[in-house]
Amino acid sequence: MIRLLTINPIVWLALIMSALTIGWCMNLLRKLSHPHLRVGTYMVALVCVFQGVRILREEGLVQLPLNPSMVSVVELCVTILYFCLILIFQIHNQEDKKEKSRLRLAEASENTKVVGDPIRRRVLQKAQVL
Repeated sequence: MIRLLTINPIVWLALIMSALTIGWCMNLLRKLSHPHLRVGTYMVALVCVFQGVRILREEGLVQLPLNPSMVSVVELCVTILYFCLILIFQIHNQEDKKEKSRLRLAEASENTKVVGDPIRRRVLQKAQVL
């Protein structure tokens, strides 16, 4: 127990962040409905559990043997998570561009008065709502 007090504060922070992330993943899993989001959350939780055990093992607090194939699986998960993060950034960027163009279209249609055709008026009103 005294050995816990001699651990580097950065290691403590890493362990706390790992535990918080695992708890957040468990809380988030109850709320997610899409299977691909659930799989991603499971992967993050798996990586956090592995990292926590690895940190405890490196500090000499836990004497658990680590299976080399498990290390490879976790490394694969980390790499996949990096790839998914880049995909999320790309999708967010595309959605942001679409949203800006919709806003410009709505602002432009506000400045022009629509007279006459009621169908055209409804289409432009829908564009403003989007």
